[in-house]
Amino acid sequence: MDGATMWVATVIFIILLCLFYVARSLWNDKRNGDIVNNYKTAMRAYADEESVRHSELARKRMEAGPAVSSVLKELIIDLGATRAILCEMHNGTNNLNGIPFLYADAMYEETVRTADYVTDEYRNFNIARYPFIGNHFYDQIWIGTRDDIDAEDPHLAAKLKYTGAEFGALQVIQGLRAPIGLLGITYDATAAKNKPSKTLITQKMDMAAQKICMLLSSIEDERELNMKNGITHQYGGRQYKNV
Repeated sequence: MDGATMWVATVIFIILLCLFYVARSLWNDKRNGDIVNNYKTAMRAYADEESVRHSELARKRMEAGPAVSSVLKELIIDLGATRAILCEMHNGTNNLNGIPFLYADAMYEETVRTADYVTDEYRNFNIARYPFIGNHFYDQIWIGTRDDIDAEDPHLAAKLKYTGAEFGALQVIQGLRAPIGLLGITYDATAAKNKPSKTLITQKMDMAAQKICMLLSSIEDERELNMKNGITHQYGGRQYKNV
């Protein structure tokens, strides 16, 4: 191979090598662009999904308010109670080991016309400060007098005395994955004289707890509950199982 041929071959090799690097750079740019575009698409889809979920949860909360109030009113009428109240549970913060501090907040309350509202007495309280709640957290339902509570938890008994409660019932509403809240009814001294049987209180409280569970469960839990339970009647625009 003479010098001219070698020079031509070298030039062709250099040109091909440059074309290779240019092509590889363009391919890498396209691939990186595709990755960025796919990421942007995925993030937009996630944002859209979160937006839809937030809208559904906001709608669920707005629908739940009147329906929960109706459930509490029914308890007062059916059981002759002075007051029915629902405290929703939430996790404020954790300790350094990740164990949550459990709080409850009185979100809904219904009373007879002669009774004052006491919602502000039960705003964002730490459940651990009331031993009575912890002692009966996993009971199906607790029913008894204020004196019964005083033996376990004088602090809570004092709050109940301040609001005029002489007798009452408490039930923890359990969701599929976490507790939803505390459902309670109380009777003042006059109403307590005509209180119904514990059997009827248990039946009505359990029915109310099921309705509230459906109203305040997450959207995913609500769908799962609907699949597991036999749906036999409507309540507040939603479906519930007869009990």
